[in-house]
Amino acid sequence: MKRLLMATTALCLGAGTAAADIALSGSAEMGVAGSKDDSARFHTDIDVTFTMSGATDAGVSFGAAIDIDEASVDDGEKDHATNNDDEDGGIAVHMSQPETFGTITMGDTAGAIAWAVSDARGAGPGSIRDNHEHGGSSGNDGLDATHDNQILRWDRAIGSGFSMAASVEIDDDADGAPDTKTYDPILGVGGTYSMGMGVGTLGLGLGFQMGSKAHTMAMHTGDNPHWSGEVDAMAVGGSVSLDFGDGGDGIKLVADAGVMEADGDTVANGVVTESASMEGMHMGLGLGYTVGAISLGVNVGTQVTEESHDNDLNSGTAGSKTLETTKSGVGFSAAYDLGGGAALQFGVGSSETEHDWTYQGNATASGSGEGGHDSSSDTNSWSLGVAFSF
Repeated sequence: MKRLLMATTALCLGAGTAAADIALSGSAEMGVAGSKDDSARFHTDIDVTFTMSGATDAGVSFGAAIDIDEASVDDGEKDHATNNDDEDGGIAVHMSQPETFGTITMGDTAGAIAWAVSDARGAGPGSIRDNHEHGGSSGNDGLDATHDNQILRWDRAIGSGFSMAASVEIDDDADGAPDTKTYDPILGVGGTYSMGMGVGTLGLGLGFQMGSKAHTMAMHTGDNPHWSGEVDAMAVGGSVSLDFGDGGDGIKLVADAGVMEADGDTVANGVVTESASMEGMHMGLGLGYTVGAISLGVNVGTQVTEESHDNDLNSGTAGSKTLETTKSGVGFSAAYDLGGGAALQFGVGSSETEHDWTYQGNATASGSGEGGHDSSSDTNSWSLGVAFSF
């Protein structure tokens, strides 16, 4: 494969085109993993990425990357070139001129919030099955993947440690069955700031996204959806990071937080008959430490979501259902750098989920005779193995 790539590059250069590069990179994992519900089992994984880059005569760089992840999966639905439900998953294309317009990226890439906001889980090393993640974790991805996860983002450094970005994700499935509803695009803006402090680096990130999407609300185990329709949504995320590293060694601290809101109505003959809303927030804190070949990390997080549905608003028998869900957890990871792109990794995570249902008026349901009920569950997982980078 490498010979084929080198030959392809040589032919391009020999034909007199602008200088271009085609690179092949990848990663692999092997180890053992388990959880509260599953006994120990073997784990293997492989990921391959093709990266292409070049430049115009005017100095504008361009490039593309495709992530081929487990292309042998055969589920009858996914694109086997990318292992993604949409045709362009795992593919991103960009053009860049940092001194003028910045960088434009289109495809499977981050929206404004995910671009700007650091993740508390990233303070420490990874694990082969991401077991240092947990139910209280947040990817700080805002409203990304609301439509087809094909995002157009512009970003640019604007001097003195500041950078900014704007993103859009459009509903290009609106003309397809079964859903012919046209939803508003997801629009986003974000910014970052980095400043050296002598003993380390301070990083700040802030992002905002808004738009509309389809939403289904089913708030009782075994119930059919109580409400399904369009909601207007918005999300805000922010982070603060402190990196006291010195040549790779040292302490890193990351705190992230975010909120999301959505609401929508069902209208019949110009009258609102049902309404639904969702509010969510998350907070996370991560601490990492690296000394020599050893890296350690711990992170904690909490997510709280409240969904509510009001029905039969004009019937005289209105009722409401509210579900508050709290997810919290803690994760730990450790890694030892074996050199040459190999690292021994260990990860463990523990999560707890609590549900609190409240019913009023005619919105009774099985098990809700006293106006509500609650439930809780917990889980944990772990992994140990070796990760390779090529």
